[in-house]
Amino acid sequence: MYRHLNTTEKALGDILKHLIDLQIPLVGGADHAYNEALYFENLE
Repeated sequence: MYRHLNTTEKALGDILKHLIDLQIPLVGGADHAYNEALYFENLE
């Protein structure tokens, strides 16, 4: 899985939109109280 740190919800939304546009499969997401995370398959 791939992890990318963002400082704002907008940055997280921007990277989510970009990866969806590239048709990268989303594995899951989580709100860990101290941060939010999106999980994608590592296509390497």
